[in-house]
Amino acid sequence: MQKHEKTKGTVDFLHTELETARTFVAIARQAKVEGKILRNIVNARKACKSTRHFMDQVQLSEDEAAEIKRQLEGVENELAALEASVRPTERPAD
Repeated sequence: MQKHEKTKGTVDFLHTELETARTFVAIARQAKVEGKILRNIVNARKACKSTRHFMDQVQLSEDEAAEIKRQLEGVENELAALEASVRPTERPAD
C-alpha cells in the first residue's frame, strides 16, 4: 500500500510540474515585456527538466509514462515555438 501511495504522489507531482510549465508558457505568451517573456520561458524549461528528471527516477506504468511523455513533449514543442518567436533566427544581410 505504501508503494502505491508513493507512486501516486510522484505521478501527481509530475502532473503538477507539467501544469506549472503550461502556466509559465501561458504567462510568457501574454507578456509584452521581453524580460518577462524570457523569465517565464526559463521557468517553464525548469519545470520540464524537473519532470524529465523525476520521470526517470520512478517506476511508472506504461500508460502513465506514455501520458506524461506526451504532455511533456507538447509543452516542450510550445516552448520551442515561443522561443522561436522571441528570438527569430538571424538572417544574413542581402
